[in-house]
Amino acid sequence: MDQQISGEDLVLHALTPVGSEILTRKFEEMDQLISGEDQNQFYQIFYGMFDDQSAAMDVLLNGKELFAHQEYYDFLDEFMKVVKQNDGEKVLVQCALIWFLVPGIRDSG
Repeated sequence: MDQQISGEDLVLHALTPVGSEILTRKFEEMDQLISGEDQNQFYQIFYGMFDDQSAAMDVLLNGKELFAHQEYYDFLDEFMKVVKQNDGEKVLVQCALIWFLVPGIRDSG
């Protein structure tokens, strides 16, 4: 017997950060095409399928945030590899020291 997964289960328990990013990007694209009452109606229908609408919003936003963090760390990792390859580890140590010692650098951006 096949077990069916509901839309609520999919979003709340199986949606990956990449899935959250794709879904929210599609919402943003849709928001550009429709507005006003049509937009409100869509979100009422979408979030109406969840017993806990706040939980659904949290899952989507947390997944989107995790995706952004992973993208940032992947970029940073690639950047550090290039710096290390081109300039050596000494430059990486200097960058790390600046990052830790200069006030406001970590909190900017």
